[in-house]
Amino acid sequence: MGSNHWVGSNTIGTDRTKAVVDVNTKVFGTDNLFVVDASIIPSIPMGNPHGMIMAMAEQAVAKILALPGGP
Repeated sequence: MGSNHWVGSNTIGTDRTKAVVDVNTKVFGTDNLFVVDASIIPSIPMGNPHGMIMAMAEQAVAKILALPGGP
């Protein structure tokens, strides 16, 4: 049995020429579009990414809610 853990198609970063979403998980060039899933992980982690995704989502929610003017 095999499995696939797809990551990296919407990479997170600070440079809009090298990433799709910023450090608040907001898509560059948008006002209210956020991505919080395995696609923002820049490279595949060792093992199953489930724990990383859960921790990332928890941190992203806090960042999104703290943005000026709300999400």
